[in-house]
Amino acid sequence: MKKNFRFFLALTLFCPLVLPRQAAALEKFTVVNKNPAPIFVAISWYDDPSARWKTMGWAAIDPGKSAVYNLKSSIDVIFYYAEETGMKHTWDGEDMAGAQVRFVRAEGFAYSEDQACPGNNRRVVVFRPLDVGDSEEYTLTLRR
Repeated sequence: MKKNFRFFLALTLFCPLVLPRQAAALEKFTVVNKNPAPIFVAISWYDDPSARWKTMGWAAIDPGKSAVYNLKSSIDVIFYYAEETGMKHTWDGEDMAGAQVRFVRAEGFAYSEDQACPGNNRRVVVFRPLDVGDSEEYTLTLRR
């Protein structure tokens, strides 16, 4: 009996060291505009509650301001695309490994991987991958 107790005690203490740790879910993603001009941001992320990739835009962010996305994603990569007013500068995933091609449109939009981007005047852009690790909160600062 005493031997069994020691075995279970050792097992209880040792198991947390061997079993893989479940990744924390990203719950708050913040984008800060340190650019001198307003920017528009679109993001794509794996949505745990729906078990689908979702894409949405546009968050209009004035210089020195930020936009906060409340989401739930246990995948450690989020994708984003941003453009300065008049497309004078873009933050995209062109020529980046792991980039994600998505449809966007001029007006606000939101869609899941099993849907088409709604509305007319759609265009294709390349979203930049961002490794957020196992953070529950992550802040991305955009500047030229």
